Amino acid sequence: MTGLEVVASAVGGLLLAWLVVDRTVRVSVRAWLVIPLAYLLSPIDLVPDFVPVLGWLDDALVVVIALRFVVRSAGADALLRHWLGSPGGLRALCRVAGVTLPSRAPQSVAPGR
Repeated sequence: MTGLEVVASAVGGLLLAWLVVDRTVRVSVRAWLVIPLAYLLSPIDLVPDFVPVLGWLDDALVVVIALRFVVRSAGADALLRHWLGSPGGLRALCRVAGVTLPSRAPQSVAPGR
């Protein structure tokens, strides 16, 4: 894992951690953050991990679907409040998740914590 990937993982992990404890985000949305974790920790997989490529692909698919739902449901305001990465990273996340940033979104995102 490169240094950039480590930083990206840390920023994404912090975003998810802040969304879990944010009381303005609905409980049902926060509960969706548990699904990928439970699936990844479970010994039961749709495709066993020892199957090359496909074993990890099902894990990635579950994580991507759950995170996309969480990001879309939490909304742009929650993302703006908790985003610790670069403005370009936030725009990329919103583009992938299908979230529209409000026009008042700052060009440089300051850490919320």
